[in-house]
Amino acid sequence: MAGIIYAGGPGKGQVVDFDVMLKDYYEPRKWRANRKPTEAALGELGLADVAAEPMRIRKL
Repeated sequence: MAGIIYAGGPGKGQVVDFDVMLKDYYEPRKWRANRKPTEAALGELGLADVAAEPMRIRKL
């Protein structure tokens, strides 16, 4: 994923690296960067049975 350069405001000229931001956001929450929880996160929520099932993606 490419970074974005802010054109105006206090962040003018700043480059945001979304890959780093996503990693910093999801990792402490025990989620993967693809927006799916890890087995550990599901287990902590009492959803270990869900973790055992394959993740299914449904397109709306």
